[in-house]
Amino acid sequence: PQFTGTIKYISEALEEKEREDFTRLKAVKNQKEEKKREAK
Repeated sequence: PQFTGTIKYISEALEEKEREDFTRLKAVKNQKEEKKREAK
Protein backbone atom coordinates (compact mmCIF):
# COMPACT_ATOMS: atom_id res chain seq x y z
CA PRO A 1 0.00 0.00 0.00
CA GLN A 2 2.80 2.44 0.83
CA PHE A 3 4.51 1.85 -2.52
CA THR A 4 1.27 2.45 -4.38
CA GLY A 5 1.15 6.01 -3.10
CA THR A 6 4.79 6.57 -4.01
CA ILE A 7 4.31 5.17 -7.51
CA LYS A 8 1.24 7.35 -8.02
CA TYR A 9 3.15 10.44 -6.84
CA ILE A 10 6.07 9.74 -9.20
CA SER A 11 3.74 9.05 -12.13
CA GLU A 12 1.86 12.29 -11.56
CA ALA A 13 5.11 14.25 -11.29
CA LEU A 14 6.38 12.76 -14.56
CA GLU A 15 3.08 13.47 -16.34
CA GLU A 16 3.18 17.06 -15.14
CA LYS A 17 6.75 17.45 -16.40
CA GLU A 18 5.69 16.00 -19.77
CA ARG A 19 2.87 18.53 -20.05
CA GLU A 20 5.25 21.38 -19.19
CA ASP A 21 7.76 20.19 -21.80
CA PHE A 22 5.02 19.88 -24.42
CA THR A 23 3.74 23.38 -23.66
CA ARG A 24 7.28 24.78 -23.84
CA LEU A 25 7.96 23.05 -27.18
CA LYS A 26 4.68 24.34 -28.57
CA ALA A 27 5.56 27.90 -27.53
CA VAL A 28 9.00 27.65 -29.17
CA LYS A 29 7.44 26.28 -32.34
CA ASN A 30 4.93 29.15 -32.44
CA GLN A 31 7.73 31.70 -31.98
CA LYS A 32 9.71 30.16 -34.84
CA GLU A 33 6.67 30.24 -37.12
CA GLU A 34 6.02 33.89 -36.22
CA LYS A 35 9.61 34.85 -37.02
CA LYS A 36 9.32 33.01 -40.33
CA ARG A 37 6.15 34.96 -41.19
CA GLU A 38 7.75 38.27 -40.21
CA ALA A 39 10.78 37.54 -42.39
CA LYS A 40 8.62 37.17 -45.50
